[in-house]
Amino acid sequence: TSFVGGWSVDDSTLGTRLEEMVKDLVATHASLHPDLEVDIRVRPGHPAQVLLEHSEAASLIVLGSRGRGGFAGLLLGSTSREVMRNARCPVLITRGPRD
Repeated sequence: TSFVGGWSVDDSTLGTRLEEMVKDLVATHASLHPDLEVDIRVRPGHPAQVLLEHSEAASLIVLGSRGRGGFAGLLLGSTSREVMRNARCPVLITRGPRD
């Protein structure tokens, strides 16, 4: 059992639940880009390391940046920095419309 966001969850269901959440999120925008192929993979491990392992076969890695506004908003987080420096494919780091 692990703690995720304050809830105790069974590890065997966490990946499946996260994958469903991502699929739902992607589905809300899929109609805008019907020809875009999205491959959703939920894997355990440190985010940067997992992304880097998959970067050799990927066409593009897209990362979101939470940013905090002002000067801090110009800085990348540790995952974005690590992936940007070491990925074997192009990396796109983006901020949402509310940032």
